[in-house]
Amino acid sequence: MGQGGYGPPAFSTTALNTPATGSDGAGPGSTGTTVLGSPEGGGPGPRKRGRGKLVALGVTGLLVFAAAGGATTYVLFKDDDKKSHQAEKNEKNEKEEPSKATGTPTQAPTTDEPSTQPSDGPSGTPSETAPTVVPDPEPVTRNGINLPEGHHLFFASDPIGPENGSTDSDIAYSNSFGDRQLHTSSSDTKLVLLNNAQEGTLETCRAETRFATSIGFDRLSKGSRICVRTGSGHISLVTFNGLAPESDPSDYVKLDVTVWRNALDVGVEDDS
Repeated sequence: MGQGGYGPPAFSTTALNTPATGSDGAGPGSTGTTVLGSPEGGGPGPRKRGRGKLVALGVTGLLVFAAAGGATTYVLFKDDDKKSHQAEKNEKNEKEEPSKATGTPTQAPTTDEPSTQPSDGPSGTPSETAPTVVPDPEPVTRNGINLPEGHHLFFASDPIGPENGSTDSDIAYSNSFGDRQLHTSSSDTKLVLLNNAQEGTLETCRAETRFATSIGFDRLSKGSRICVRTGSGHISLVTFNGLAPESDPSDYVKLDVTVWRNALDVGVEDDS
């Protein structure tokens, strides 16, 4: 179609073939429309990607830190638990070792309270007149002894009878101008005249301490009993049965004798 006098025809394809210029001054190829978030528009798209990475990195760091802190705490608590268990074990071993070493159980601590058990030792100074007691010996008895004046009995003799020699005089009969008496010539021998109410036993003669070295006939009557304790540890019970009859020309006394040999501790001496 030909051209008119007033410009191009009403419809022309020229405009379609002419590239449009974008509003931002871009050259050909520009569509004239800016899309947000595209690289060409310079929008906030890239900025959003950067923040997401930072957030991800921060969360990852926190998780790693938390995991590391938890592991450290676990290790510390586990180590403390091991140390506490080991300390308890060591303390238990230290308590058990003394008992194992000695083989005896651990004893409870003692107290300062006084003991109520009786003491085996003596409570005071032993008396010089109370010698050590030994087991009771068997008695030796000799009855109907006629002891002449100037003679004595020695209780270690067997049999026991009147003697007038070098043996010790455990008990003797003397008559000096009518002053009759039973006596001992040994400084270690003691005589004790028993009362009528006392029994003539070994226990009585051991316990009695009313010592004398002579007993006058004015204190004797038929049946009187005399305990004799010798320095060699013998004990004797002598029973006085009277004098010789007046019709008899001899002067003697009648005695019954029971002897407990070695009834006292030999090492103890009595004071008169």
